Amino acid sequence: MAVNDQLLVEYIEPAQPYRTPENRSQILSKGTISIQGTEGVIEIRSVEMTPLKVEKALISNQLAEAIDESTDGIIRLHQANFPVLDYHVHLKEDLTLELAKSQSRRYGINYALAPNCGIGFPIQNDAEVVEYFERMKGEPFIQAMQGEGREWPTTFSPEVRNLFNYVFTDAMTFTDRKGNRTRLWIPEEVFIDNEQEYMDLIVENIVKVMDEPMDVYVNPTFLPDVMNDRYEEFWTDERQERVIEAMVRTNKVLEINHRYKIPNKSFIQKAKAAGLKFTFGTNNSNSDFGKLEYCIEMMKECGITAQEMYKPNL
Repeated sequence: MAVNDQLLVEYIEPAQPYRTPENRSQILSKGTISIQGTEGVIEIRSVEMTPLKVEKALISNQLAEAIDESTDGIIRLHQANFPVLDYHVHLKEDLTLELAKSQSRRYGINYALAPNCGIGFPIQNDAEVVEYFERMKGEPFIQAMQGEGREWPTTFSPEVRNLFNYVFTDAMTFTDRKGNRTRLWIPEEVFIDNEQEYMDLIVENIVKVMDEPMDVYVNPTFLPDVMNDRYEEFWTDERQERVIEAMVRTNKVLEINHRYKIPNKSFIQKAKAAGLKFTFGTNNSNSDFGKLEYCIEMMKECGITAQEMYKPNL
């Protein structure tokens, strides 16, 4: 399906499509097509349909490319009217704009693209944000801003930040008690004398970050490699609750991160009980980043509903 000449949806129905009982008749066949909006206003100037030539060889080739819906978690979200959006995707390494579009269509997952914005990152000032939006004009993606470092709130003006559909940041960059600029994902920048005291510093920094002008806290509860194998030990109930209280106070949204498989189930359950909203995000490093498997697993185990998912400003 294309809108304004922009291809948005590609779907190959497998030989055995997955449908919920109420949608069992919604399969590709002969008949009529209707367009129905669920909220807001949709204005349509014209609708055109192109009949496809039915060739056995073509059908066989396409069926071979179809996703196996007997095991696919994404089709189940669609069938349940659950928002299917990866809120945290970067154009990095081999993931070009064109590949992101084709992969999004094939998987049935909408992508929110997030340029890294901050000192020393691809976008470093207001003018470069404006240039980015000029390049992205007409592209079928939600646009999110990732604020980098702790300087980003003063590096970018509120007017420019508001060009994005939403803003997110993590708490992985901070200054330690000895004055060292620390990026937790870089082992050479992590200096630990006492692990419990360092963990308190991490929590203290997260709480401070909640006062920054962003919507979504991403890569949540991330720990450096040297501590991550004891995640459960360091993320005590008291520390979890302190972060969640800060998020509630500042009305922040919690990302469930597929790449790092964080936060854990305990944290998510506490966040849900506190009334926080959620996003599903990947924070990919290339084009091979899966289909939100950890997020879907936590959604099922924690009972997250569509109503508890964050809705960006569109």
